Amino acid sequence: GIDTGDNLFFINQVFMGSRLTERLPYLQSATISRVLPNKVIITVTESSSTACVYVEETLWMIDHNCKLMGPTTATEAAENGFVLVKGLSPIDPVVGDVVSPGVEEAPKVSYLAEILMEIDVRGLNSKVTDLDISSVANPTFMYDGRFLVKLGAKNETAHKFGVLLSAVEQLSAGDTGTIDLSMADQDKAHFMQS
Repeated sequence: GIDTGDNLFFINQVFMGSRLTERLPYLQSATISRVLPNKVIITVTESSSTACVYVEETLWMIDHNCKLMGPTTATEAAENGFVLVKGLSPIDPVVGDVVSPGVEEAPKVSYLAEILMEIDVRGLNSKVTDLDISSVANPTFMYDGRFLVKLGAKNETAHKFGVLLSAVEQLSAGDTGTIDLSMADQDKAHFMQS
């Protein structure tokens, strides 16, 4: 939408950036800046899939913002280390749209986005599997194949992940069990050996 000869002062940078991300679903963000006297610089950040969710019988990739990236296969999901999300049922998926599960399940999407962001930012994609958000009051996931992690209600998600990593460091390599972070606001994780 920007042509040679356009007046740089009349280019709506915010509108053009959002227009790019709408038209190109694999972009996470696009920013447009002016460089006077005659340049426009477009900087884009690519979206990458971190998880997948079932829509009826088809797996769909999603990024950490819960944006649908397209269908995939179970084999491809396993090869790429995508976190399998259970307990969420998107309705009428469209590539580039945020997961839309219906009014009753809408709170799950914002909490899932927080969880996926922490997994992505902390580089835990290879450690986290089987994320179950059936209960928005207490989502669970498997960590490192050894621990069932219970997150509790949606509050201080980043802090809870910090407490989780601290707790895992203190456990020995052979330990398995459940790590309950529902009271992580007290800077404690409750571990139950299995």
